[in-house]
Amino acid sequence: MNRNTPISSVAVGCLVLLVAPAVSSAEDATHASPILTKWSAMVYGFVELDSMYDTTQGLGDTIGNAALPPAGTYAATHDQVTFTARNSRIGLSLKAPDVGWLKLSARLEGDFFANQPAGISEAAFFSNPGFRIRHAYVQAQTPYLDVLIGQSWQVFGWLSDFIPATVNFQGLPGQLYGRSAQIRLSKTVSLGPDLGMELAIAALRPPQRAGGLPDGQAGLKLFVPGRKAYRTAGAAVSSLDAMALGISGVVRRFAVPKFEPDSKTDVTATGWGIAVDLLLPIIAASTTHHDNALTFTGSFASGRGISDLYTGLGGPPFPPLPNPQNRTPAPVYSASIDPGLVGFDSAGVLHPVSWQSCIVGLQYWLPGQTGLWIAGTYSHLHSSNVATLSGGSRTSFVTSQNATASLFWDATRYLRFGLEFDWLKQDFIDSGPTVNKRIQFGTYYVF
Repeated sequence: MNRNTPISSVAVGCLVLLVAPAVSSAEDATHASPILTKWSAMVYGFVELDSMYDTTQGLGDTIGNAALPPAGTYAATHDQVTFTARNSRIGLSLKAPDVGWLKLSARLEGDFFANQPAGISEAAFFSNPGFRIRHAYVQAQTPYLDVLIGQSWQVFGWLSDFIPATVNFQGLPGQLYGRSAQIRLSKTVSLGPDLGMELAIAALRPPQRAGGLPDGQAGLKLFVPGRKAYRTAGAAVSSLDAMALGISGVVRRFAVPKFEPDSKTDVTATGWGIAVDLLLPIIAASTTHHDNALTFTGSFASGRGISDLYTGLGGPPFPPLPNPQNRTPAPVYSASIDPGLVGFDSAGVLHPVSWQSCIVGLQYWLPGQTGLWIAGTYSHLHSSNVATLSGGSRTSFVTSQNATASLFWDATRYLRFGLEFDWLKQDFIDSGPTVNKRIQFGTYYVF
C-alpha cells in the first residue's frame, strides 16, 4: 500500500469488495423472481360458533344418522343445550408453476371434528377438540385426463356438487356425505356451447381392509354452463354453479368368517349403490347479482352395504352364535368389519344391509340489499332388511325422516348468521318412534 494513499480510500475499496457479491446475489434473485412468483397459495376457511337446543339427550353437536334414544327412556324425555366451535375450518390451496401442458395443484384442509378418546370430560371434548384431515390431495390436470391422488370427496353422490344449505352440520340424516383416500381419473368434455360432461372413475379406501379389494366408484355428470344456480353448500360459503345432473355408482366386496364357532373359512357378499343428483336453478342467478335466485337440490340413493357413506349411520350387531353344546363361556362371533355394513339372517346367510334415501332442498335469496335468504330441506331414509338382520337387537331404526327450515343473514361479505329449526323422527324395530326437535344458531366469519 502506498503510504500516500488516504486511509478513507482504502476503506471505500474494501467496502466495494464486500458489497459486490451481495449486489450480484440480489441481481440473481431478481432474475429468478418471475419463476418463483408463478407459485400461488391461498389460505381459506371460516371461524364458526354454534349453539343448539335439543328436546332429547344423547345427540352430539352433529345429528347425522345417529340413533335417537328409545322412546320412554330418560334421555328421550329430557332436553339439552350445546355450544361448540368444532366446525371451524382452515385450508391451504397450492398451485405449482405449469410445466408445459401439465398443471399441478394441491389442497390441505382440516377442521376440529377429530375422534376423541372415550371417557373424556365434556369440557375437554368441546373446549379442546382434536384437529382432523378433511382434504389432503394433489391434482394433475392435462389436456387428456385429470388425476387426483389423496383424500377428497367420494365420487358416489358427486360430492360436494349437490349439498343442500342448512345451519345443521353436514351430513344430514339421509344424506350421502363422505371423503376418502382415493386415486381418481376424470375427464371434462364439451358437448356443445350449452352442454358439458364430466366422467370420473376411482379406486377408494375399502370399507373393510379384510375384504381384500378397494372400493370402485364411477360417475357421469352433465352440466349447463350458461344457466347458473346460486347456492350455499352447508352454511358458510356460497358460490355460483352451473345447472347439473349427476349419476354415480359404487361396488364393494365384504368378507367375514363363516357364522360358526372358531371358523377357518370365510363368506363373502357384494355391496353396491346407485345415486342420482340434481342441481336446478328454478330462478337463475348471474355473475352480477343473485337477488331473487331460487335453487333446488335433490339426491336419491339406493344400495346395500353403504351405511359408511352416510354420516354416523350404524346398523344391527351380529346375532349371538348358536351354542348347542352349552359351552362356557359361550362362543362369541367377531369379524374385522365396522358394524352396520353386513349382517346374518336367521339361517346364517350373510347379507349387506340395505338403505334407500332421498333428500331435497330449496334456497331462496330475497330481493334487495337486505342480505336475507331462506332455505329448507326434507329427507327420508329407510332399510328393508335391518329388522331381519338385527339378531334380536331392537336398538336399530328402520326409518328416519328429517325436515329443516333456516333463515340466514349476510351482515357483510365476510360475516353470516343463521337460525334453524330441525325436526327428526326415527321409527325403531319395535319400541315406537322417537322425535327430536332442535333449534340451532350459527355465526360464521369467512376468510
